[in-house]
Amino acid sequence: MHEDRSIIDPFELSAEELAEYLKDLLDRTEELNSTAIEVHIHDGIAHLVGEVSDEMQRDLAQMLVMDVVPEELIANDLTINPDLDTSPPSEPSEEAPPEIGEEPVEVEWDDTEEAAQEGRPYEPPTAPHPEPPHKEGVD
Repeated sequence: MHEDRSIIDPFELSAEELAEYLKDLLDRTEELNSTAIEVHIHDGIAHLVGEVSDEMQRDLAQMLVMDVVPEELIANDLTINPDLDTSPPSEPSEEAPPEIGEEPVEVEWDDTEEAAQEGRPYEPPTAPHPEPPHKEGVD
């Protein structure tokens, strides 16, 4: 499920450090969408709060925390929201979107052999070439 799990003693960490450690553990688990999960430590109890998409995600979050904190010190207050967006956040594209109304650049039809003979790169057409008009009576 997750890698690089070092053994820690949760009782040696401050509440803030433990909450941060557990949240990081949840975030590093690929099978779990932890974007809507928060971890709070209050009076020695690890509280899981927020939303998950299904019971399996809820149980997985608890099992991961149980690897660090004893079960009796966990309060799993996660609610199930089947409509929760489980897709990862999208990264912005580095390429600028085309301008609306921008016309495609007209490229003359060219073939690779002709381009090579002239010592220039081949530029493929941007659109299909129109067929010549069909003359009646000619097959």
